[in-house]
Amino acid sequence: MERNRPPFAAPVPTAEAKNAHWVEPSLVGEVVYRTVTPDGRLRHAAWRGLRPDRNPDEVSRPRTST
Repeated sequence: MERNRPPFAAPVPTAEAKNAHWVEPSLVGEVVYRTVTPDGRLRHAAWRGLRPDRNPDEVSRPRTST
């Protein structure tokens, strides 16, 4: 699952990428959250578990609130 570069199309800010360990997106997890911050972070997030019934290609990032 390990990879040398981030799996994102857009560049990752240097501060965010520092000491990052990149992996191939092959698992899907379920996370519940209250809201998304303007910079795309989840607020009040809680891990629910893995979703073996879902494929990573079916999942998208939550949209930021405006």
